[in-house]
Amino acid sequence: MNQIFKIAGIYLGIIFINYFLLIGVLKTTNHSGGEIGMLPIAYLLSSGISFVISLVLILILKFGNQLNYFRAIILYFIVNIGVDIYYGLDPRNGKGFFKNVDILIILTIILTFIIVISAYYYKNKSFKNNGFS
Repeated sequence: MNQIFKIAGIYLGIIFINYFLLIGVLKTTNHSGGEIGMLPIAYLLSSGISFVISLVLILILKFGNQLNYFRAIILYFIVNIGVDIYYGLDPRNGKGFFKNVDILIILTIILTFIIVISAYYYKNKSFKNNGFS
């Protein structure tokens, strides 16, 4: 059960990284607050739904000995993209403004994935090999 709490903490960290990264990326655009003002809150809501679905999947499937943090992280990102697609994330069919916003959301998901996987790899590599490989 302790591992589930650690995974939940990792998921919350991913959600906050993605949230603040999305805010930072949106500030670089020229869109007004009326156009994209609620987007970070809406994305936080979809991330929360992904959080709950991922934890329920982990508890239902009971990966047991096969469950590690890397697989849990991958599971979260797969569920997160699935939830976002379900709620209308589609940069191919978007027109004008919404296509650009969908691309920004996909960009922040990819950047967050790279940050989290790099941190996971660096942490495990430096502790296992004392940082010399």
